[in-house]
Amino acid sequence: MFEKRYKAKRLGPPYILEKINKAVLELRQDGRPEHLGAPKTGALKGTYAYDLNRSSRILYIVDRRGGECTVRLLRVCDHKVAYGHD
Repeated sequence: MFEKRYKAKRLGPPYILEKINKAVLELRQDGRPEHLGAPKTGALKGTYAYDLNRSSRILYIVDRRGGECTVRLLRVCDHKVAYGHD
């Protein structure tokens, strides 16, 4: 789902794509990416929301296994879509 929405963002203003790319790089390089976003509750428990601007978010999961940290990107979209209000 992330890739599909990322491709759609490429058609929008260039500044948002730059913010997305910068955020993805930051999430992947940080040793503690869970601290870069807000932990979600309820149906989204276990996910984090990285705020790109007032209305856009990246939802992601941090998976730690065998000493390795993997960030799985779920969605990049506006606030309503990020929280399941398609």
